[in-house]
Amino acid sequence: MEIILGSSSPFRQRLLSEAGIKHTAMFPDIDEKRIGRGEDNPDKLTVLLAHAKTDALLKLDLPPCYLITSDQVVVSRGKIREKPASAKEARKRLEEYPLHPPTTVTAVLVTNTRTKSQIVEIDRAEVRFRPIAKKAVERAIARGTIMQCCGAFDLEDPDLKPYVAEIKGDRTSVIGLPIPIVKSMLRALGYKGR
Repeated sequence: MEIILGSSSPFRQRLLSEAGIKHTAMFPDIDEKRIGRGEDNPDKLTVLLAHAKTDALLKLDLPPCYLITSDQVVVSRGKIREKPASAKEARKRLEEYPLHPPTTVTAVLVTNTRTKSQIVEIDRAEVRFRPIAKKAVERAIARGTIMQCCGAFDLEDPDLKPYVAEIKGDRTSVIGLPIPIVKSMLRALGYKGR
């Protein structure tokens, strides 16, 4: 059976490809803001959205497959930090992270569409930053990638990368899809590939 990744994220697609997991990407058409409105528990929110993505894709005529959906938020100072709405917001977050390290909370849902079996897992990883130079922050904002990232940071941004002091947890989890957990979930649902 093939693997379908229910995500428009180029980061998640790349992580699966780099792990040698051949897949097809499909984009679930859901209104994440509406579905998640009012939920401030990061575990519940990410699981809720991963299920919503799966439900949307299961309504389509999918071949028998292993369907992977995921959602991620960043938590800092006890609050969920989604994609920044402005450069000012991104700047503020990057300034606070050395004192208040962000934690990524990533829910992964894998479904075997043939057996209807599902497994959901939540993974966390903390990123510790050194104080980030203002010029580095401005260059990262101007590049724009971090404006599309929950928490307003990208581990691979060339200007922010030198300020990452430590990652507590799996790097792939911070990027958006914890590959060791995904592989384990696939195997548990009967996947015999790599």
